[in-house]
Amino acid sequence: MLMRTLKYTVAASMLAVALPASAQQLSIATGGTGGVYYPIGGGFAEMINNTSKVLRPRPK
Repeated sequence: MLMRTLKYTVAASMLAVALPASAQQLSIATGGTGGVYYPIGGGFAEMINNTSKVLRPRPK
């Protein structure tokens, strides 16, 4: 429940930022692929990718 709320809060705050019509790259700093935060960053990237036509995030 908390993760879902956090995901939607982050997505809403990112979508609220005015961006040009062209797709923008968004890097999410998560550390190494074996780290704890990488799966969370991947989840954020997937959620934003599915809901935004402007942002193209990727965990990094």
